[in-house]
Amino acid sequence: MRAEALAAVLIAACGVETYREARPAAEVAIRFVADDVTAAAETLPRWGSEEPVAVGGADVVGAEHIEHVQLYETGEGTRLIVLDLTEVGRTRLREASTERVGARLAIVVGGRVVATPTLREPLTEGEAFVRVDPAQVEAIFAAMTEAR
Repeated sequence: MRAEALAAVLIAACGVETYREARPAAEVAIRFVADDVTAAAETLPRWGSEEPVAVGGADVVGAEHIEHVQLYETGEGTRLIVLDLTEVGRTRLREASTERVGARLAIVVGGRVVATPTLREPLTEGEAFVRVDPAQVEAIFAAMTEAR
């Protein structure tokens, strides 16, 4: 699936039920997509392709800032991966997103980028809902968790 079809959005958890929950894998992180390719940028492949994405700087949110990775199912049957952030993770994401509205985030799992959403506004909620290709949701959930 093309990366454009992937999106990560922070929204209030309403109308969804937990399907599965697990601790995050050590390789899960939220970073920024690099504005330009420099020596400080790291090039990572997109999930499901080898298309490169330049990712810059340190983690905004690392696995240590994620309490649980959950697989949710909405009333309409859509399945979402949810990153439940710690208080430190919430603060870090809120501060970083407030400073960089218009920038793109990179949701990184095991050295691969699974989503590159654009920040339309500061992210202030404590849960990151990651929408992915329905055919890939199980594989991405497994990669994002210790439950492999």
